[in-house]
Amino acid sequence: MKTSLTTIVLDAIEFELDDSEYCNGLDNGNWQDWNDKEKFQWCYNVWFSSARPNTTSMRTTLDEWLSGLPIALPYMNDNIRDMGHDPYNFFLDCAKLIVEQAGWEHIKFKNIQYPDLARQPLKKIETLEGQFLPNFHD
Repeated sequence: MKTSLTTIVLDAIEFELDDSEYCNGLDNGNWQDWNDKEKFQWCYNVWFSSARPNTTSMRTTLDEWLSGLPIALPYMNDNIRDMGHDPYNFFLDCAKLIVEQAGWEHIKFKNIQYPDLARQPLKKIETLEGQFLPNFHD
């Protein structure tokens, strides 16, 4: 049976909110009163504030950060498959969901608010669409 990605990610976020105190200036004192969007924004803010200017952490995308298990996401391939998801794309799918639910307006605001930490949460996906590909069969 497939478990929705939203349920998986929200459960992981809520586990961290309930279990952890974050010392990076993010207030999670009244998280039980937050709506889902605010919880996704908090998770995005944790990733955003984890970087330090002029370090390699500025190149860590949201999916790469998630694969380091900063929140309680499943990580075993069998568990991910049992939930109905592809382990190969799981962390990228989670990152896309967080970005979608947090909202691009929130992401743009954070980049304006803290320009030293400004970066895109996801890598630009390179495709071959519109590219000339020679036909070697001729």
